[in-house]
Amino acid sequence: MYFYAAGVDLLDVALLVLQETDCRLLEADSQIDQPLRQLDTGDIGQWIGLSRPGAYVGLALWSPAMRQQIGIRTVTLQTREGGVRHSAVGWGLIHLQLMDVRGGKLARSRVTANSESRARRWADTYMELGPVDAWDWSAVERTLRRVERLIRTRLVVGRNEGVPLLRGAQSAFGSGVTLTQL
Repeated sequence: MYFYAAGVDLLDVALLVLQETDCRLLEADSQIDQPLRQLDTGDIGQWIGLSRPGAYVGLALWSPAMRQQIGIRTVTLQTREGGVRHSAVGWGLIHLQLMDVRGGKLARSRVTANSESRARRWADTYMELGPVDAWDWSAVERTLRRVERLIRTRLVVGRNEGVPLLRGAQSAFGSGVTLTQL
């Protein structure tokens, strides 16, 4: 599901997920040389404020009902400074990719997850993600639909060319910010 979110909307979406689902919320990618963090209602606002390089917040959602545990991939950065970054991985993880205003433009945010059929098609390519059958796919789909429904029914205040607008995005658009697909 695509939608436009800006400013306080990023926090609103994260808090809604934490308060209205059984999902655990993790940063999709850690800060350099830091462990991957699980976020809660007490620190999500500060984390979102500190972690938005390029006006992007990447979050991974996982529910115990999905059965399989989250994997962590470690990548050594090929930069002069070096370092490592950790990423939450798993066939059934739900990803919140939240964009904010940058340079007078606002790209679409989205909530997304692999389907079971997509995971099966790619299983031989990404064997490090483990067996596709380890996930409870009905729980993944149910949780994804719930998150989408919560955003649609609790946070959407308008639409632009059919794409839902959250209140911060609607305000930004009203003050001259350009809405873009990317």
